[in-house]
Amino acid sequence: MTPKQQVLRIIDMLPDDFTIAELQYHLMVLEKVRVGIEQCERGERVTHEEVVKRLSRWLGDRKVH
Repeated sequence: MTPKQQVLRIIDMLPDDFTIAELQYHLMVLEKVRVGIEQCERGERVTHEEVVKRLSRWLGDRKVH
């Protein structure tokens, strides 16, 4: 799907009275997902164990699952 098709699909899914801010939000999410997929395809990902380790540093004594 081309970027134009993706934008049109988002617009079609939004209510007729959507705001530009709502459209911007959906476009930002679409872009973040696209970048994340590209990173995964290049092998640039974080393991579950690394996520738990990083969250543990932020959360302190609270348990991370």
